[in-house]
Amino acid sequence: MQQKQFKTKRVAVVGVVTLLSLLSLYVFQVNSLTTLAYFAKNQETKLTKIAEESTGLETLHRAHFGVVSLEQLAKNLRFEKIAKVTYIHILTGSVAQNQ
Repeated sequence: MQQKQFKTKRVAVVGVVTLLSLLSLYVFQVNSLTTLAYFAKNQETKLTKIAEESTGLETLHRAHFGVVSLEQLAKNLRFEKIAKVTYIHILTGSVAQNQ
């Protein structure tokens, strides 16, 4: 009779320990999940801000470095438009030589 009570008590203790272990693991996992959800939301907010800033910078870049402003810059630097480019063929491998 005592052996049966001992086995029953042992099974109950093992069951309670297992239940407490699983419960503590559950709490730990819920805490980790909550932390990750917070960080994901935080990163999503940062990503949205960066995307908005990028759009603003694209607009600013187009305004300053568009084709029209580059043509104006070329005129200010007195660049000339040419129709044909002629290349000079050099017989040696280098342009300058050490004498």
